[in-house]
Amino acid sequence: MTRLEMVEKVKEKTGVTYDEAHEALSRSGWDIYDALIEVGRKGGGSTAEQKVCIPENAAPRRVKPSSVINAIKKGVKWLCWLFSKGEQIRLEITRDDEEIGSLSLTVLILLLMLKWWIPVCLIVLGIFTGFRYRVSGLGAAGKFIEKYSDKASEKAEELKSSVKGENE
Repeated sequence: MTRLEMVEKVKEKTGVTYDEAHEALSRSGWDIYDALIEVGRKGGGSTAEQKVCIPENAAPRRVKPSSVINAIKKGVKWLCWLFSKGEQIRLEITRDDEEIGSLSLTVLILLLMLKWWIPVCLIVLGIFTGFRYRVSGLGAAGKFIEKYSDKASEKAEELKSSVKGENE
């Protein structure tokens, strides 16, 4: 809602002039509810039908600092939980049944976000040079991913052998 629409709404609901509605809105930080309370307390408006019935004990809405702090704490707690889960899940890199190394899911995601083409190229290149990838720490989902990783490695081996067969 634009400021003009907000002024018109306050003017329509209270019967005050455009300038009075604009003043009330600017004093209330462009919060219609707070402006209506302010105009209602001042007794603004020219006709009884247009006045807004506002209880005497109505207070302007304000965000409590404690609720903002609690929301931030919940967000940080969730991020810590997510980070710990990402550290538990590992991408293991092997060649000839010998483990070369492993990366945590968190590091892999950060690499994909920052320079996506580097890990993608390395994984594809690794598949064609005999590296195998295994995901650990996921339970059943890890077995599913491992199955398709093995299939990709097998297809890469077939492709390499068919290319070698054509060259000979």
